[in-house]
Amino acid sequence: MKLYEELHKLSSNEVLYMKTLELTKLIQEYLLDLEQETNYILEFNNEVEMNALFKAVDLKCEDSGEDFFERLVKYIKVLVDLLSVKLVVFINARCFLNDERIRRLCEEIKYMEIKGLFIENSEKTCVEGMERYIIDKDKCEIY
Repeated sequence: MKLYEELHKLSSNEVLYMKTLELTKLIQEYLLDLEQETNYILEFNNEVEMNALFKAVDLKCEDSGEDFFERLVKYIKVLVDLLSVKLVVFINARCFLNDERIRRLCEEIKYMEIKGLFIENSEKTCVEGMERYIIDKDKCEIY
């Protein structure tokens, strides 16, 4: 997972490296304490794999209860940052977003320096600043 990879790199950089070592030491000490409290001899890997730790605690991006538009914009930013996406295709976006939100979404996309392709299932008025191509059932283009 790209998010885990990015966080793993951060955990190894010079700013967080010492904290990562401290965390690893604390986990090892905790596991030894657990062993002392049981009748079992426990075996574990002394190397803590950060990606496994992230997965164990179900680490993911927060869904902070924002509205659909704000979550969509954040999701696109994550796509751009983690996956270097250059084109985002929207299917029937105008069924979910009004003209003002579509306009704002286009501004956000432009700011992120990516392209957006909006595919709709019916003809709608063209939003200012967008180009419209209509492809009819005979696959003829109408500009």
